[in-house]
Amino acid sequence: MMDYARQHLRGHLAYYAVSGNTRQIGNYARLIARLLFKWLNRRSQKRSCNWKTFTQALKAWMPCLNVQHYLYPQPL
Repeated sequence: MMDYARQHLRGHLAYYAVSGNTRQIGNYARLIARLLFKWLNRRSQKRSCNWKTFTQALKAWMPCLNVQHYLYPQPL
């Protein structure tokens, strides 16, 4: 599940990470993180992880959210 989510996020970034769209890329990455946290904690009645440990693991797992394509010309 984690590998599929990472591939999906990388593909989304490859297409939508253009200049001027950084806020929406961050929103989408936060949505993916919340959904992963939800699905990881659905595995049993007891929570399998909390936000503190999840965010530490997420930092190593999450791809870099940089702009991939610059649409606007660079100033001279």
